[in-house]
Amino acid sequence: MSYPVSADINSSGSNNLGTKINGQVGGNCNSGTCEITGGTVSGINLFHRFSSFDTRGDIQKVNFEIGSQNNVIVGVTANKGTFINKPISLSSQGNLYWVSPGGIRTGSGADFINVSQLTLSTATSVHFSSGGVFDVFGNNSLHLPSVSSDPLPGPLGLINDPDQRTANRITGTPKILLEGIDITVDKSLLVDSPDGTVEVINSRLVATSADNVAGSITITGNEVRIDGDSQLLATGNEQGGLIQIGGSWQNSNPTVRQAIKTTIEYGAFLDVSAIYSGNGGTIVAWSDITNLLSMTLVSGTLKARGGEYGGSGGRIETSGAHLRTEKVIVDTGEGGEWLLDPFNYTITDNSKPSFTSANIDASAAQVRGIHVADIDNDGDLDIVSAFYVDGTIAWYENDGNSNPNYTKNIVSTNAPGANDIYVADMDGDGDLDIISGNVGDDTISLFKNDGAADPSWTAANIANTANGTNSIHVGDIDNDGDLDIVAGIYGQTYIAWYENDGAANPSWATNNIATSLDNNNDVYLADIDKDGDLDIVSASGSYDTIAWYENDGAADPSWTAANITTSADGAEAVYVADIDSDGDLDIVSVESNIDTIAWYENDGNSNPSFNKQVVSNSADNGKSVYVGDLDNDGDLDIVSASLNDDTIAWYENDGAGDPSWTKADIDTNADGAFHVHVADTDRDGDLDIISASLFDKNITLHENNGAATWTPAFTKANIGSNLINTPVDIHHGDLDNDGDMDIVVVDYVRQRTQLSPASDFYTIHIYENDGAANPSFTKSTIPHTYAEGRRIAVADINRDGNLDIVVGGGGGYPLMGIIWLCNECGNHTWTPYQIDRGGLGGGGANDMRLADMDGDGDLDVIKAGDSNQAGFHWYENTGSYGVNTHWPKEILDSSEVPAPKAIDAGDIDNDGDLDFVSSYQNNGIRWYQQSQDHIMSWYKNDGAADPSWTESIVKTADRISSSRNNKIFDLDNDGDLDILSIIDGAEHGPYDGIAWYENDGAADPSFTENVIFSNVVSGNNSNAHGLEVGDLDNDGDLDFVITASSERGGISGTVTWFENNGATDPSWTQQSIEPFNAGSNHSAASFVDLDNDGDLDILSSKSRTLVWFENAGGYHFSSNNSSLENALKAGTSVTITTTSSSNSYVNSSNVSDGVGNITLNTNLDYTDGSGRLTLDAANAIEISNGYTLKSGSGGLELISSAGLTGSGSIIIDEDNASGDPSLTVEQSSNSTFSGSISGNGYFEKKGSGVLTLSANHTLTANDDIEAGQLIQPTTISIADVATSNENAANATFTVSLTEALARDISFNYATSNGTATAGSDYTSTSGSLTISAGQTSGTFNVPILADSTDENNETATLTLLNATNSTFSDDTATLTIADDDSAPTLSIADVTTSNETASNATFTVSLSQASARDISFNYATSNGTATAGSDYTSTSGSLTISAGQTSGTFNVPILADSTDENNETATLTLLNATNSTFSDDTATLTITDDDDASSTLAIDSSSIEAIKNRPLSSSVPCPKCGNIHEGECLSSDRNKNKRKISTRPFNEVAKGLNNIHLFSKIIESTFQFPEKKKM
Repeated sequence: MSYPVSADINSSGSNNLGTKINGQVGGNCNSGTCEITGGTVSGINLFHRFSSFDTRGDIQKVNFEIGSQNNVIVGVTANKGTFINKPISLSSQGNLYWVSPGGIRTGSGADFINVSQLTLSTATSVHFSSGGVFDVFGNNSLHLPSVSSDPLPGPLGLINDPDQRTANRITGTPKILLEGIDITVDKSLLVDSPDGTVEVINSRLVATSADNVAGSITITGNEVRIDGDSQLLATGNEQGGLIQIGGSWQNSNPTVRQAIKTTIEYGAFLDVSAIYSGNGGTIVAWSDITNLLSMTLVSGTLKARGGEYGGSGGRIETSGAHLRTEKVIVDTGEGGEWLLDPFNYTITDNSKPSFTSANIDASAAQVRGIHVADIDNDGDLDIVSAFYVDGTIAWYENDGNSNPNYTKNIVSTNAPGANDIYVADMDGDGDLDIISGNVGDDTISLFKNDGAADPSWTAANIANTANGTNSIHVGDIDNDGDLDIVAGIYGQTYIAWYENDGAANPSWATNNIATSLDNNNDVYLADIDKDGDLDIVSASGSYDTIAWYENDGAADPSWTAANITTSADGAEAVYVADIDSDGDLDIVSVESNIDTIAWYENDGNSNPSFNKQVVSNSADNGKSVYVGDLDNDGDLDIVSASLNDDTIAWYENDGAGDPSWTKADIDTNADGAFHVHVADTDRDGDLDIISASLFDKNITLHENNGAATWTPAFTKANIGSNLINTPVDIHHGDLDNDGDMDIVVVDYVRQRTQLSPASDFYTIHIYENDGAANPSFTKSTIPHTYAEGRRIAVADINRDGNLDIVVGGGGGYPLMGIIWLCNECGNHTWTPYQIDRGGLGGGGANDMRLADMDGDGDLDVIKAGDSNQAGFHWYENTGSYGVNTHWPKEILDSSEVPAPKAIDAGDIDNDGDLDFVSSYQNNGIRWYQQSQDHIMSWYKNDGAADPSWTESIVKTADRISSSRNNKIFDLDNDGDLDILSIIDGAEHGPYDGIAWYENDGAADPSFTENVIFSNVVSGNNSNAHGLEVGDLDNDGDLDFVITASSERGGISGTVTWFENNGATDPSWTQQSIEPFNAGSNHSAASFVDLDNDGDLDILSSKSRTLVWFENAGGYHFSSNNSSLENALKAGTSVTITTTSSSNSYVNSSNVSDGVGNITLNTNLDYTDGSGRLTLDAANAIEISNGYTLKSGSGGLELISSAGLTGSGSIIIDEDNASGDPSLTVEQSSNSTFSGSISGNGYFEKKGSGVLTLSANHTLTANDDIEAGQLIQPTTISIADVATSNENAANATFTVSLTEALARDISFNYATSNGTATAGSDYTSTSGSLTISAGQTSGTFNVPILADSTDENNETATLTLLNATNSTFSDDTATLTIADDDSAPTLSIADVTTSNETASNATFTVSLSQASARDISFNYATSNGTATAGSDYTSTSGSLTISAGQTSGTFNVPILADSTDENNETATLTLLNATNSTFSDDTATLTITDDDDASSTLAIDSSSIEAIKNRPLSSSVPCPKCGNIHEGECLSSDRNKNKRKISTRPFNEVAKGLNNIHLFSKIIESTFQFPEKKKM
């Protein structure tokens, strides 16, 4: 078949641009070299138009003669676009603009010669700086004189007009596919598909410049994808170039169109480096950040290094509303910049990969060894195995796919008892050979690879007396440049090594290394002591020993044995690697008898010692171990195979210097797990696991899927309830043109009428969205009842800008057929128009779609008929609308398609027109009778204006009902449309299933069935109803949701989401959104962003309720820490920003709640790097708990609006080499960071916000608080002060910090009165104090004023205020002024009454001087000669002399009597003085007697004489007590106290008396005499 290139010549000549093909105007070319001449010249431009341009077939080359014109503008009008797979050459250097609205596709062999600037576009017109326009379809030569200047660049010049496309029958999404090409342009390449897609697959695109400065490559459209096998190069000798994918740097160039989705896959290589000198260039990977649906996914290598001999690194930007940069490698070298600009950003470590297991060989009996290597040199990793039982060596060829398949190839069947295997280039010929150790014949065999693509093998024995080889390892033992072999020999007390003589066909010399151990189960070669030669490590199970044998490095080496441990119980296997990343090699072991995986830490000495550390004690009878970084976090993990528990396990290293391990079981059903190996078999950048198990005879690949993907959460809410019965179909659209999505529902009810005893009627409801963030809906009902109106669709049928509704009914009177409800002016006024008549035999529809089936620019209807009108029908929209205007056109009638069930339209064969897919049951049997063939087919559109369709069967199956729901989507992202279907019946189990049919992309495609899930729900009548496809988790691949009505067969819920893992051969994981509950009956599903938050929500119906599941997953933006660390360590300065200070595209309307955050959810360590990391967040920056951000000499800058938060750690290990602050925190709001900040850097705080640290920062360099505050938990306190006396000149106050800070702390202070008064007791004082960085305290003074007044100690208060950079824990102190004046003394004066009748005796207590405080004391009376109760009233109490007073008084009441007596006394005593002491604490109360004498005493002289001469010692008669003798006590009536009578005779007493009267008184008072008798 030939593919012509022909000019498009209008018959009237009005559209003829004069293009000649091989000299003929309007000619064509289909072989050899096609010479293109003629055309239309306008200024510097030459125009050509082609009606088709396809170089496939026999065409060899196409040459354009361009004359002196600079620009060649080529328009291709073919609706199938352009295909170029041969060289396109300009006759001289020029610029080529290739514009093909139908699409552009290239293939291997395409090239563009003598092209300086190449533009490939699917635009419909090109605009010029002079103001003219080149219409690809319409201009003729008369229109072109005005287009004499250069075309305008990018979206200014390349315009897509949908109406033009429609008018010229170009349908579908515009697409440019550059596949399998290697092209170089001399200056620039622009690939631009307005409103379309661009894919670069397995291609190399180069832009150079003659002046040693690189060129530019710009690739953009709605969606752009650079696959993992492509290279884009814009390097220059003296300056790097420019690569723009999806947009320009920060959208700064309006001539670069913004993409909605940009993908750069893992393995892609983009380079804008300067080679010799000069700065690196710029790479941009961008999607429109203002569009919440935009997404940028970057996983390739982006390089922008400065020149080798001078120059700084360039700039790299990866930005988009959604941004993922896992596995990206950014390399700018020193001085470069990497900018990441999403709406939110999370830095993760991707440390939890998941694994998908698939059998490679299920009949691999007794595999004892496996190895992974590229056997056939095709760039992917194959697998080699050794079979113990049958002596087979086999290799499994990897087909190179991202989800590889393997083909088994036999190397040899003559390796009896093959017990271990190794792969290496033993003969130095550049291909990999195989070595096996065979216990059956005691040989070690070499199988030499001949290097062919499908290699053949030549066998040779290396050793014939290897008595039981347990294990082998390969390395250059004697450092002679060729590979030698070491073997562990069973039952022998030596380890053998076989010296390679280096020949092309090598010979081997056997050398035995003596050992006291036998049964060496495993051997390993590694330089244990870092002396430059390979040592041997062995594991001996019989002796429980792990030993190492030191190579002395000689040409004929000698060995020194040393045991590492003799307690490795059942030492089974060893592996050598630097487990703790300290630069020396450690040893990992399997100790099978105690189920232990352990590692032995090398201390790094030249004669190393080893310390055992247990990884796990649960590897039941472990057999094999392997080491690799499975989670891409920069440290080495361990993988093991254990026999008894059938387990392949992964032990995750936490990366610490003394690592801890977390076990994860990869496979617990590997029956007899025996061997394990680790390698990247699918070339996706992570390590997969290959295992062999004995008892199930399986070789299994466990594919590492990378980090667990982000999973959205869903919140259920009812929209409408109490419907008539059940919503059977749901659609959505902006029916009222207000910018939000409304909902249309068909509500089913079964009614009885006179016309039909039991008729099915359907009501159409509209739910108007109010546009809120959490929207509410207002229900209205279209005022028509439609019998059998079971299907609806929403679209603009008449192209008036308003969305209409099409309702598809069933057959049978009085049923409606198909009705178009015309939305009049978008105001919900609906006018019905008949598309297909109803009535008996009318237009029943099991399923219906709206699509432009004839490519005329308007939407037609295509349906799968029901039992009343079977077959397939399409209804051509002619643009003529009326009540009686019908559109029916039959495709296949009921005899050909008796029972169709579902239909969907799409361009299956990529030929530019719409085909359709459907399914039906053959032979007219009803769909639920599972006994006939059930057929799924696609129907090829021939592309005519009145198209015909040709059936091609996709699937025929017995006992599987026709597929009830088909969807056409590109499920594997390979550029062609696949089919997704719900299937009924028994082929994949007794219940419903889900399958997808993979399109192989051929012009006449074939399909491969892949069952995603079977046994979904049970029953002949299917219970799986709704199927909807979309990207629910915003990860760039298509997921789907099914709804079901009952819980059968293992599906997880009535609404279930199947998550696509994004692989080339994808797999799906189901997750329940709505679990099964009683009464659940979900019957329809639709995806729509109801709340305008950028993710897809789910609409569904449940019984009589319309519900929506709000996707609350938000945004997903992430980068793995290793990508950032590697860039920073290489000197690239990295900026992650969710805002922009220089651009206006981020504003309040773009940033909603929860958006604008940057979160660190991993450890990030770039201490060895000189790059500076800047996090610039529109909202908050969070360092999550448990994670550490550790910067290098480039420093760290944290800029945010809401501030720094979280409880992780920041460590600044080096002061910034540039002199800039090591850590800068700038924020405009207040926040608290509860983590720690430490290191020896310099802290700068900027911005008006206050940053409060819950833990002290301990950066040792100075702080610079430029604005706002930095508050730490180091708190300020002040101590109380007490003066020793009033004469102290100053009271000194000390203010203390809980610990020293690296910055000054300042505050104010002020005094206030307490009991002390400013001005008399102290001087009022206020001021400020600064405690300098590094100090812990400061002091200030308050002057004290002295006085002479005795007073209490007095107090004043010191208050601290307005702390800067700290807070107060104690902000007040008390100043106590101790009084040093002597206290006054108290004295009391005696009191003598004037007579007994004075009512009170008043006592005065006096102070020696006044006091400033109250003085109190107690007082009490006591008898003297006066008696309390008869002479005075006993008195006690207390008295206070108030401050300032000098005396006080109190009274003692006096009692009068009539007795003549002596003056009498009582005593007053003072006690318990307060604030004073006593100088005289007693006083005498004298009571003066005021009574007259009433009797006299008469005595004769003889009596006196007798008394005078009688001593008192003689007895004296006493009327009361008898005689009185000397010394005796007599009791007196008046005085009960005993009195001693004087021994002096009375005459002596009498001598002292003045008169006898007095004497008589004395006598009377002493004695009681009988009453006197008158003489």
